[in-house]
Amino acid sequence: MVQKPRILLVNDSEITIEGLKSLLDENYEVYTAYNGFDALKELEDNGKQVDLVITDLITPIISGYALISHLKQKSPQTPIVAKPGWGPLIFVILSGIYVHIFPSP
Repeated sequence: MVQKPRILLVNDSEITIEGLKSLLDENYEVYTAYNGFDALKELEDNGKQVDLVITDLITPIISGYALISHLKQKSPQTPIVAKPGWGPLIFVILSGIYVHIFPSP
């Protein structure tokens, strides 16, 4: 059996998390966290590796910015999609470089 790619979703909105999870569950193994602290705890406590991180930049306890910084130190090759909760842009980060910025839908 082929292992599904693993995605970590980080957002403080339960509706957003559940909506994205329902879209991705069929083809991906999806882990969720409602803030950066829980995301790091999920990854570190369970020794999980992920293939993609999708995060809001404005989250409680540990921000998406701090989460990205930590993840890029531990796993610089992991791609990250980051969205400010209030702005019209989405950032895609590969190997620590902002590669693409585009308007959110």
